[in-house]
Amino acid sequence: MNKQIKFHLEITENNIKILEEVFNSIKNYFPLNYENYQELKRKDFKIFDVIAYRFIKIQSILGEKIFREILNYAEYDIQNKSYIEILSELERMGILKVNDWRFLRELRNTFSHDYPDNEKEIIEAVNSLYFELNTIKAIYENLKAKYEQIFKIKQMGN
Repeated sequence: MNKQIKFHLEITENNIKILEEVFNSIKNYFPLNYENYQELKRKDFKIFDVIAYRFIKIQSILGEKIFREILNYAEYDIQNKSYIEILSELERMGILKVNDWRFLRELRNTFSHDYPDNEKEIIEAVNSLYFELNTIKAIYENLKAKYEQIFKIKQMGN
């Protein structure tokens, strides 16, 4: 068992659950538009910070930690591999689609730039994340399943 991968998977799962709970609590507002965004902001202005923080954390842990850890655990040589080569290998393994990940990465960049006066961009980003949450969950589930598969294979080899 790789404790680091397990730890990062647990953190990711926890953040996904929190994001799901937040979205579930405001699901009647979707798709967001200017009016219901303003209403939601008046009710709980911190909710958008929670959404952004949790998504950025999920995206960072997956993209900067777990992807490489899983490939390394699978004994795929990640030395001197570009990020796109890593993504391509994950796609080959059936974990994600490169274009989906690129979209999520662009979405993360939108959340990372805090432009309070650009509400249209915020509304579009929150709507996109709300509708792409299943993609994030699928990537997580695929990574977890791949880790468990590799773990079982390694156990049989010992």
